[in-house]
Amino acid sequence: MRLAKFNKFRNAVASPAPREAWYSELAADADGLAIDGRSLYVRSQGGNSLVAIDIDCSGKVDDAQAGVLPGSAGKIVDWSTAQHEDCLVAAVDSQGTVAVWKDHMPVLAFRAHSSAGINVNFHPTVAGVLASSANTGSNSGEVCLWNVETSTEAPVWRADTSSGLDSFSLRGDGQLLAASTRAGTCAILDPRMPAASDSTAGTTPAFHAPGRPTRVLWAGEKPFLITTGLTKMRERSAALWDQRNLAQPLASLRLQPSAKPLVPLYDEDTCLAYLVEKGDISVRWVDADPSSASPLAQLGSVVLPSPIGGSALLPKRRLR
Repeated sequence: MRLAKFNKFRNAVASPAPREAWYSELAADADGLAIDGRSLYVRSQGGNSLVAIDIDCSGKVDDAQAGVLPGSAGKIVDWSTAQHEDCLVAAVDSQGTVAVWKDHMPVLAFRAHSSAGINVNFHPTVAGVLASSANTGSNSGEVCLWNVETSTEAPVWRADTSSGLDSFSLRGDGQLLAASTRAGTCAILDPRMPAASDSTAGTTPAFHAPGRPTRVLWAGEKPFLITTGLTKMRERSAALWDQRNLAQPLASLRLQPSAKPLVPLYDEDTCLAYLVEKGDISVRWVDADPSSASPLAQLGSVVLPSPIGGSALLPKRRLR
């Protein structure tokens, strides 16, 4: 008889840090967050730059603790940090420009898209490679890979989608890319395919309601991915998929209605996915292990003292 498998963190509890460990009076807007082993990065109040805050300096943040990362012509839309290197940050703005900073100093900036950018991320395994995305029309989008160490004149790989893009995520080994669309679907793209060929390796059915925002995140290097969106009744929904069989999700869940989708964060070591929504005051974690007894079952939650503006997972190398 096969015994049911349960996540060993199913009884874990969490609580907000004490107020003396907070970062307060930030000269920034509460919309988005990125973090690495040394700093956390938020968008400035004007939106054209990033503010870097030393992780070790909690409390009231003054000008001496916050470094400004300038250099963006348009309003910054998305930003991210390198997975294996501290103080390396990339951002994409409303004019389609991608900018990179190293040690809080501008390194380069180039026009990646002819329209406003959507997402930017560092490649998880190849240094000097960035991925960025934008919508090229009302029902079309593009995802590009750039080797910024050689040339920014043209992407080393580019894929078009037949639906507008909401988000993308690179698998932990960098071999595949998932893109969630406005049609409520998720396309699997293979950057190893020649640019002139069809890079689509598979597409999920429209599990989430078309025309409403969606998000996608790979479960590390595993062949599984998590998508979030809204139903026709505006219920928040999440689904766990097997990249090898996209006919239907392995598991799904629904939460009370909202105007925004859940943002998934995944911890590969614990197989937990954290579901966060901007403006909400709760952080939920679910079992994201497909082999468990109840995939996507909620294992716990914590209520925060103020609404969420952005979220990110602190790198494990920074934990004490």
